[in-house]
Amino acid sequence: MKEQVIEAITSGLIGKWIHIDPKSALANLTPSNARIKTHNAAHSCWELLHHIIIW
Repeated sequence: MKEQVIEAITSGLIGKWIHIDPKSALANLTPSNARIKTHNAAHSCWELLHHIIIW
């Protein structure tokens, strides 16, 4: 079971089961613009990252 969890997390981090590679999507993200909330977004990238880490 432990190996399956490790595989699922590792594969998810490299974009195996999602539409875009996370590393590519976040390549130009800086700490200053990660905190910005756009006018139509409920959360900033920074807040979403913390949500992912906690859950």
